[in-house]
Amino acid sequence: MNQSKPNYLIHCIYAGAVLLCMFLYVSYQVWNRVQISNEIKAQNEERRINEAAKILKEKKRQKYWRSSSFALVEKTIFVSFYSIRKLYESHKVSGDNFDKNIEVFPLALGDRAEYKEIYGLSETASLVKGWMSENKSTDIVYCSTMDNILNVSDFKNKQIMFLIDVEGFEKKVLDGAINFVKMQTKPIWIIEIIDNLYVEKNPDYIATFKYFFDNDYLCFDIQDNLRQINLQDLTPPRSSNFLFVDKNKSFF
Repeated sequence: MNQSKPNYLIHCIYAGAVLLCMFLYVSYQVWNRVQISNEIKAQNEERRINEAAKILKEKKRQKYWRSSSFALVEKTIFVSFYSIRKLYESHKVSGDNFDKNIEVFPLALGDRAEYKEIYGLSETASLVKGWMSENKSTDIVYCSTMDNILNVSDFKNKQIMFLIDVEGFEKKVLDGAINFVKMQTKPIWIIEIIDNLYVEKNPDYIATFKYFFDNDYLCFDIQDNLRQINLQDLTPPRSSNFLFVDKNKSFF
């Protein structure tokens, strides 16, 4: 009996159809997962932007000192600062004369001399990766220490003041300013210290205050009418602008 030969063409067509269906199914699953992933990323990014905007708004609000606190700082400590500011605003000294007393150092401050990446832009730029949820470097800056660029002996027996606002890098700046922190005539320090790095907690938050306390400084909360602050007052964190002065010298 003659047996009919199998139709290989039809079998190939069936196999091709099955493979095509499998390819289309797998392609759809991959495409669908990519779409879901993109939607989740977009939602997370929108949430991050909204949270960052909210935090920035709060940060700007906290930067405004109460007028009573600012006046108290001016009148009891910074007599020369108060006088210069008032003279300048009343146009009794010109901007040209005022600027002659200002020297600009185009670098960042930290605990060592090195080149460092900077993250973010404008007033929230920081040397701390992740600050304001910024993980992408926007520039590279040269970083040195305060002890390297300033000669502490030039300020011997002088009452000087430092204003520090370095977006989470405060402890590193102080680690590079040991000669000034330990001066016999201790400087006055006004520092913004924030506990929340917007992604995780500032690991140097408590250590920054303890560094001053260990070197015989007192701390006052500028945003709470210069209320004295101790370590136990920092849990939970309070405001973000603090005054540090020599504990052995009367200011108030």
